[in-house]
Amino acid sequence: MELTFTKYVNNKIRQKFSSYEHSVIFGQNIISGSRISGLGAGLDQIENCAALNTTNSENSLMGLGFGLALTGTPSLFLMKQHDFALLGLDQLTNTYNVLRDSRLKAPFIVLMVIVDSGFEGPQASLSSLDEFASLTRAPVYFLSSKESIDKAFESASEPGLYFMALSQRNMKNICLPSQEAFLDYGDAIIYKYLSNSTKAKVAVVSFGASSIVAKDVATE
Repeated sequence: MELTFTKYVNNKIRQKFSSYEHSVIFGQNIISGSRISGLGAGLDQIENCAALNTTNSENSLMGLGFGLALTGTPSLFLMKQHDFALLGLDQLTNTYNVLRDSRLKAPFIVLMVIVDSGFEGPQASLSSLDEFASLTRAPVYFLSSKESIDKAFESASEPGLYFMALSQRNMKNICLPSQEAFLDYGDAIIYKYLSNSTKAKVAVVSFGASSIVAKDVATE
């Protein structure tokens, strides 16, 4: 059955945290209201997982995640907007620099929605995961296809900090494998053999949480 990005990511969260003997998922309105447009659906039904609605205090919540990881408790901070993570940069940079040397005993995942559906105000337009990666030296996973989502949750199993980013534009779209989301490039060539070709070739490289623009360019 084909699933939207929201449902596919939600399923991966539930599967991963169902495998732990004890874990915590927290964030604003994750188990009430729209549950972040469905990303938080059913999280309060995961056995042995505490799903908590929290206040809007991102700096403290980042610290909560690190505290849980120090005690060996896997956790996920589900964040409505990537913009709000700016308020936790002190923890993400300075606290994590102290803790990164094998002191964390469990994974701490920060899963954020990037508001890229259109300009929705000065506090809902950030897309700066490269800066977050530079400041924290933590891995960033863009949830832009089935493969990338599977890889992200598989990789976020060892102790440490992990960022995951989901495009708001993609949330209601069907989550396809990358080979189905693009044209079939059967005529693609390896760069080092370019000199052997008599025809010009174009490579479209996509970097980010959404591949929509790259797909539009490739199909022009």
